[in-house]
Amino acid sequence: MRSFAQLTFVLVLLLVSPFVMFAEPIEFIITPGTPNQVKFTSIAPLETIVGVTDQINGSLHFDPGDMTDTVMAEFSVDMTSLDTGNKTRNEHMRDNHLETDQFPVSKFVLNSLGSVSGRKLEHHVPKTFKAVGEFSLHGVTNIIEPHITAIWDKDKKSIDILAKFDLFLASYNIPRPQFLVMKLDEKQSVEISFTAMVK
Repeated sequence: MRSFAQLTFVLVLLLVSPFVMFAEPIEFIITPGTPNQVKFTSIAPLETIVGVTDQINGSLHFDPGDMTDTVMAEFSVDMTSLDTGNKTRNEHMRDNHLETDQFPVSKFVLNSLGSVSGRKLEHHVPKTFKAVGEFSLHGVTNIIEPHITAIWDKDKKSIDILAKFDLFLASYNIPRPQFLVMKLDEKQSVEISFTAMVK
C-alpha cells in the first residue's frame, strides 16, 4: 500500500504533467536596427571587403525548454541596404551583381535542427548546433547548414542568435565583379547576429 507521501507525489505529478507535456512554443520576433547585423565578408589577397546591414526581420517559434520540439524560423534581409563603405562600389554591386531592383530581399527558412546536446536552453549558457534550411539570394535558393550559437535570457525573454556560413557567388548566379577581380573572392563568409524578443 502506498504511503501518504507517495500518493502526494503522484498527485503533484498528475497536476503538473499537463503543463510539462504540453508547453506551448513561444513566438519571438526580429526587428530591423541595432544590435542586429548581417555581414558579408570577402577575404582576398589585396583587400578584405565587408558589406553590412541591420535591416533584418523575421520570427522564431519554439520552446526554450525543449529544443527538440517543433521549431520554426525564418528571416529576411533587405539587400538594397547592404553597405560596403564605398558609395560607388555599393551602387555597382547592387545594380550589376546583386541586381537588387529585381531581387531586393534575401531569405532563410529553417527546415530542421541538427544534433543538439540537451533539450533545454539554460539561462545565459551558449548552446551551439547546426541548422538546415533554405537560403534564397539573387533569385536562387540553396540548402545550407549554418553553425548556430544561441543564448537564452529568461529574464528579458529574449534569445541572441549568431549564425555563420559560407556561400559561393556562382551558386547564386552572381557574376564575380570584374572591376574587383583581384579584390573580391568567390567565397563569401556570412555572419548573421540578432536578438529575438518575445512577441
